[in-house]
Amino acid sequence: MKIDLQKAYDMVNWEFLQEVLVGYGFPSDFVHIIMTCVTSTYFTVKVNGEGHGYFPGKRGLRQGDLISSLLFVLITEYLSRTLKSMSDLPDFKFHPMCTDLRLTHLVFADDLMIFCKGDLKSVTRVMEALNHFSSTSGLVANLEKSSIFIVGIKDDESAAILENTGFSIEVFLSADSKLLGKYCWIGLEFISCKGMYSKSFIVFIGNIGNAFRRRS
Repeated sequence: MKIDLQKAYDMVNWEFLQEVLVGYGFPSDFVHIIMTCVTSTYFTVKVNGEGHGYFPGKRGLRQGDLISSLLFVLITEYLSRTLKSMSDLPDFKFHPMCTDLRLTHLVFADDLMIFCKGDLKSVTRVMEALNHFSSTSGLVANLEKSSIFIVGIKDDESAAILENTGFSIEVFLSADSKLLGKYCWIGLEFISCKGMYSKSFIVFIGNIGNAFRRRS
């Protein structure tokens, strides 16, 4: 699954952020300072270039604030822990290429890549984790920009998976087909994903595994 979080910074629930900071064990004084900075935002509406009044914000992180990206990492760490707990459930199955590493996902800022076996039970578990994260954090998937890649699955099960997720379907293209994307970042170097197809994806996953092994 390739998931884009809709207006990620703007949708963050402040109460959730505070609970996350407390849950991670940050000192109460530090949490208070951070939340004061986050919740003291005011906005104005400009009409014909002129501002008309101010109103307080109710959620979200400030775009361009250096600390916002760090806070967003802490928020996505909650999602990572949720997916880790989900992977321990008996009816969840890892993607065949990710079993040894027990890899369920990669996070690139507000873009997620989630890997699982192509069966309805595993996909259902993933959606339960995502829905829980959305209901608590305020971050939701942008259905127009999110998609699911399905290979080697029967049409009836594929249809059930699509109905369960609400995402659009994409397939790995053949070598002479339309290009898939521009670049992918796996933490070591940029790898061109132009012309990526099934065999290239296997190499891509292998590179991710090698990167994890070198760091462990």
